[in-house]
Amino acid sequence: MSHVTVPLNPGALGAPFRAIHGVNNGPFAMDGLLDTSELFKRARIPEARLHDPLYPGRNVVDINAVFPDPAADPENPASYDFVRTDHYLQNIAATGATTTYRLGYTIDHHACKRYCLAPDSFEKWAAICRGIARHYNGGWANGFANLVARWEIWNEPDLATTADAPSTTSTTWRGSWQDYFRLYHLTATAIKQALPQACVGGPAITGGGIRSGFLADFLAYARGHESPLDFISWHTYTHDTASIVRDTREVRRLLDAAQYQRVQSLLTEWHFTPQDADWCMIMTPSTYLKKQQLGADMTGDRCAAFTAATLLLLQDEPLDMAHFYNGDSMFFFGLFDALGAPHKPYYALLLFSQLLDCTHRLALPTNIPEGLHAAAGMLPDGRIRVLLVNNRLDYARIQLHLPGDRPVATADCKILSGQHNLAAWPFDGDFCNVPSWSLALIDLPAAGGA
Repeated sequence: MSHVTVPLNPGALGAPFRAIHGVNNGPFAMDGLLDTSELFKRARIPEARLHDPLYPGRNVVDINAVFPDPAADPENPASYDFVRTDHYLQNIAATGATTTYRLGYTIDHHACKRYCLAPDSFEKWAAICRGIARHYNGGWANGFANLVARWEIWNEPDLATTADAPSTTSTTWRGSWQDYFRLYHLTATAIKQALPQACVGGPAITGGGIRSGFLADFLAYARGHESPLDFISWHTYTHDTASIVRDTREVRRLLDAAQYQRVQSLLTEWHFTPQDADWCMIMTPSTYLKKQQLGADMTGDRCAAFTAATLLLLQDEPLDMAHFYNGDSMFFFGLFDALGAPHKPYYALLLFSQLLDCTHRLALPTNIPEGLHAAAGMLPDGRIRVLLVNNRLDYARIQLHLPGDRPVATADCKILSGQHNLAAWPFDGDFCNVPSWSLALIDLPAAGGA
């Protein structure tokens, strides 16, 4: 058992909490049979990044869904089928979330690959993307005004690829690095020429792309060719919160070294995966019992604790937005099950969102044991709100120490654990007992109260 004291000093106020708890995809799933819009609103999801929407279907967002005939003219509005994607994006906007639109394709796991191949004509593909951007941000083809916040070009072009030769195994990009760099340049330039205020970026790389040299080479190419670049996007799947912090800092270091100090950094995919997770089992047929256990781990209390801990750790790191993968009912990764019931990580996002009610953060000590996390803020009425996260195996006994050694006479506490979904939770004197892989949200009396 861990014993920890957390001093709460209402006089040490910092910046407000940042709403960085975006997700991938919207609340509209299963062709409308599942709509979790109200749950999105409750958690105040700030942004939806659109990749693998309605997986494994390809009915919205993807280039093949919006521009179904590759031989058609990208300058002709009749070449596009926007109807379903219009509805999908409007449904997201109705929850209050903004959108990052991934221009490209859903990952292609089929034995007969179609959607990970480099386009036959990079110039025509760029023109198609320009037409999509004009529709959603420029009103073209009976479209909208600024419905999309960011345009992300392709997804994971570094996965199973090399610097020079086209890949023969990748499920996301079967071209070389240089092929992608050129496609990015042409597409970003085409969008900016049509919509100068558009926010464009990429390359939506895996964590490996940070370390393999892909990101450094991409930045060098973009600098040398004066490619439009407003943000860098990257992904990680891990059990280790510290590795996410390291990658966040490394991406920022690479951006600054390339003289891109004003370019944003976006973590557009992230999720908890157990230390011994077998990605081959996730992506290929295997025994259902093994997949069932892995799915329980990736949507259960361990994932919830990891998710909340990561969001707290990233508050003061050089990251502009994080998009949890996935915000719908996708197996292994979804916030919801196939019937729309929330998994544990949804409740983690919901509890994190309650910190946004605080006007300011309270400065807390940094010597808390590894795996235990605490955040606190001042509510408008003077009460103190605290979020405790136990992202480790052992039981934690955490004392909230008020100024002047004032006892915690009353407190409203809710617990998220393996057995409880936001159930009322008692205090033991000044102590909150937080089980392993659990979160506790606590409202304490106003600073001057008893």
